[in-house]
Amino acid sequence: MEKVDVKIELTIRFYNSFFIGGGRSIGGVQAYLLRDAHDLPCIPASSIKGCIAQSAQVLSDNYAYGKYLKLLFGEEGVRHGMLHFSDGEMMNRKQYDGNHLYLIDHKTGIKINRHTKTKSEKHFYTRETSGQGGMMEYKSHIQGFLPKEDYPSITTFLLAAIRFLFAIGGGRSSGLGWLDEPICCKCFINGEEQSQEMIEGWRNAGEPFADEGATEPSVCVEGQSEDGGASDRFNPLQKDNQYITVEATLLSPLMVGGRTLKSNYRESKPYIPGNVLRAAYARAIIERCPYSHPNYWLTYKGMEGCQKCGCRGVCRNFADIWFPTLYPLGARPYPATAKEEKYVVRGDANQKTPKDIVKWRIAKGSVRHGDESKWERLEGFHKNGEKIGVVPMLISRTAIDYRRRSSKRGALYSQNAIVGVMVGEEEKTEGVTFVGLMPVNEMVGEGMMTIGELRIGAGLTSGMGRCAMRYAEAEAPDTREQLEKRVEEFNLNIDDERRYITVDLLTDAYLKQEEIKGDEVKPFEIADADFCKYLQEQIGLPKAFTLERAYKSQEAVRGYDTAKGSEAEMRRDGRLVVKAGAVFLFSILKDNDYDVDALLSKEMEGIGCYREHGFGRVRICDLFHMEYDILDGNKKGEE
Repeated sequence: MEKVDVKIELTIRFYNSFFIGGGRSIGGVQAYLLRDAHDLPCIPASSIKGCIAQSAQVLSDNYAYGKYLKLLFGEEGVRHGMLHFSDGEMMNRKQYDGNHLYLIDHKTGIKINRHTKTKSEKHFYTRETSGQGGMMEYKSHIQGFLPKEDYPSITTFLLAAIRFLFAIGGGRSSGLGWLDEPICCKCFINGEEQSQEMIEGWRNAGEPFADEGATEPSVCVEGQSEDGGASDRFNPLQKDNQYITVEATLLSPLMVGGRTLKSNYRESKPYIPGNVLRAAYARAIIERCPYSHPNYWLTYKGMEGCQKCGCRGVCRNFADIWFPTLYPLGARPYPATAKEEKYVVRGDANQKTPKDIVKWRIAKGSVRHGDESKWERLEGFHKNGEKIGVVPMLISRTAIDYRRRSSKRGALYSQNAIVGVMVGEEEKTEGVTFVGLMPVNEMVGEGMMTIGELRIGAGLTSGMGRCAMRYAEAEAPDTREQLEKRVEEFNLNIDDERRYITVDLLTDAYLKQEEIKGDEVKPFEIADADFCKYLQEQIGLPKAFTLERAYKSQEAVRGYDTAKGSEAEMRRDGRLVVKAGAVFLFSILKDNDYDVDALLSKEMEGIGCYREHGFGRVRICDLFHMEYDILDGNKKGEE
């Protein structure tokens, strides 16, 4: 079943004012407009998708198109639809710079009692509206990979549902959000614009058509190359592997996992974990693949059509590829030994300089630094001496009842999505990239570069997580000479009979802490010596090294396994994860020679479980400890 890339560009022009609620509250306004990262009124993709889905539902009740509804718009849970909707962006938005207030109007109303069908006394409300009386236009698009034999019927059904719309947003029954004309649509098939005559031909044809010469695909043996010979599997630990940087540039708000702090609130993680990136690539390949992949579980089919697919190298070696964790602008998490001033005097640059205490702890033992009571743990990310953070945007939405295909009354939820980054004190919301480094061979690298756009995280079909992908060749992350130099520099000014190294955790790691001593022993009953011994085994350095101390934090997390049948079965058991930034301090007698190659191999392999998903990436003796060492006078601070 071959697939085609269908894209429909939408031009939306309102007849009068419109109201689409959500976003940030302003003063005493009870119902406020949703705004984008530039503080301009926008049309969220969820509203466009909801209106078109409602229109399609009406058409399916009257015509024989009902079979397409779940295919296009998805089902409850993790069963996504085949279509991706984008947010409606204001056209010619630069002409409104500095004049945002002129785009907003306010309307007052009286709340209606739905039981008595009359006005509720003393229940006035005010809501924001926008539209400038039909002067504002918005651009959006719908994109998806559809079966080649069915795409004419599906596309004409979708276009009919779009043209069936008369209004978008809230207050439609009271005159808000009405359209000046039917939404203007431009249809593209595999990048080529289709004429109106061609679309009319699809509509008049009625039944879907297929290529006359279509035949059943033949099968080739899985694990063989095109010439029939056995091919080598990709090994991410081979020393002759190439490296590429993977850059994901945000094109829409990003919502990645995160803890549910309350029942109706979700906060995005400030980075893209490797397992989320793996799922995004799997979904992108499955959408393009003409063969069936139950429960979104990507498997290499070994069919004749696979030999011509540009993604073949990735699909074939998908289980062996180690996907990286992508951090904002390629930054790194601060180590757990980093400190900063609790109270900063404005204009005092020295107080903003980080301070690292790990070498102080080695030299002074349990003696605290004199100013340590004025410091606190430094969290977040850093790059080139600057603190890197993310810019969130609160988005409020209504939960959907998939049985009734309408919104759930009283079921609002909020998402704190990422729309930009903070570099120092400067906010950046355009061209924001998340960067990571991954090992590849020639076949895998070529397959990766065929995917130029990904949908990452949650809310994919509702306009969120849209990223432009870029790839570039890169050098190996570390060398034997660099590692040996860092170890020697780390041990300067430490007068001790032992040599010390740190294992710095660059990404989260699963170290099986929940399995210590089994269920018969409670966590707080485990002795420190037993705990250190267990962690030392999990980290896996040569036996000559001894774990002296662990600076770490942890949390319980859980995920989904989409290979299972029901949503209840998909939920995985909770596990303890050691958070990125943890520092494990090891020592070895100075008289003993340490194996630099073994330490370099540990950097390449990582520690713990699920390393193929980006977990457990480490760096031996990270430069941060030397640059911001308070024992040696904080070199960066002195500069």
